[in-house]
Amino acid sequence: MVIGSRPAARRMLLVVAVLLSALALAACAGGPETMPSDERVTPGPGNTFSITITDDAITPDNLSAAMGPITFQITNSGSRVHNLAVNYNGIHHQSPDIQPGETITWTLAGHTPSPVVIYSSIGNDRANGLEANVWIATGEADAPFGHGEGH
Repeated sequence: MVIGSRPAARRMLLVVAVLLSALALAACAGGPETMPSDERVTPGPGNTFSITITDDAITPDNLSAAMGPITFQITNSGSRVHNLAVNYNGIHHQSPDIQPGETITWTLAGHTPSPVVIYSSIGNDRANGLEANVWIATGEADAPFGHGEGH
């Protein structure tokens, strides 16, 4: 019986080796992309971003900007009044209220590299998810969300 079990043992060893190899390859394979795509970033010339606010989101929700003034062209596509606000360098900054269907331009001075959150400060807007991340970076290499031109 020992002689007849050698081929079976070899087959079992081969199956185990194949399974272990498959597991090792799966562990080495990269997972899904964790960085947001550049499609979510809408920079224009001179740190200008087009932002759309609806009643439940700010789009895009991740932006990267260079140091210096940041201009937001904000369109309220929702059915309620919204605004943009940020607490930056210990100071609260806030855009004028934006009526439904209205577009305004609002400029924020961004002088130091830092992550900030912009949000609508009206009512429960922020608690309901109306916020976005802005990374103010010293240059392209510092920008975690990508910083492209002319989307």
